[in-house]
Amino acid sequence: MVSDSIFNNIEDAFTKIGYKHNHIQKDYRYADLFSVDVPVRTVRRAIFGYEPFDYRSACFGIQIAESTKSSFVLANELRAFGSPQILIGGFVNKCVKSI
Repeated sequence: MVSDSIFNNIEDAFTKIGYKHNHIQKDYRYADLFSVDVPVRTVRRAIFGYEPFDYRSACFGIQIAESTKSSFVLANELRAFGSPQILIGGFVNKCVKSI
């Protein structure tokens, strides 16, 4: 599971470049009008330029990569969110080997 501190850092970065804190939404749910199987999806962080919050005011979506889906599939699922930019983060597990 991704630490909340990582998302706090992301939120801080967006507020530092001028986005209002209340325009950064956590676990934002939106209607997926492109899908017949999944009517509602969730993006981990949604950054909006203005209210009301919808596909017209969406600026960035931030999602964490899933091991069961390619980034292409994940980005395609986020099309209905409407933002021109989707950031998909992934994490690399490092192995430290003792000698």
